[in-house]
Amino acid sequence: MAVVLFKSYQTPGILYTAELEIFYYFIEPALEDVIKKVRAKMLRNLDEAYEELRDKYNV
Repeated sequence: MAVVLFKSYQTPGILYTAELEIFYYFIEPALEDVIKKVRAKMLRNLDEAYEELRDKYNV
């Protein structure tokens, strides 16, 4: 009886990869702003980051 330590997963398909790239294209500007503000210590926790995204992008 063999023990399987690692499962072999298929690599994501082209469509899945394209969807991730499109998602990143739209989310990247918002993440960039949040990261800059976190580094400048303008946002101290996730609640402040959420409020910033909600106010600016209506999400």
